Amino acid sequence: MYPQGTLRLFMKHYWKKLSNKEKLDLAIAANTTKEYLRQVFLYKKKVGAVMALTLEKLTGVPRYELRPDIYPPEEYKKAS
Repeated sequence: MYPQGTLRLFMKHYWKKLSNKEKLDLAIAANTTKEYLRQVFLYKKKVGAVMALTLEKLTGVPRYELRPDIYPPEEYKKAS
């Protein structure tokens, strides 16, 4: 797990370094909109369970960081 606040900074930095085309490509790959992802990465919008898995696959951000209430870190580590 990331230290408190570190992941949020990483997510903001990750989003801001993407070009508009890369943001659009990510949104298309995640079957959502660029605006929705902007809210997730910059403003802590809570994602659904399926979107957490999708974003983990596409960005590397662990599902338990996006939705610890659904994917507790302990269970995630046991499954790995």
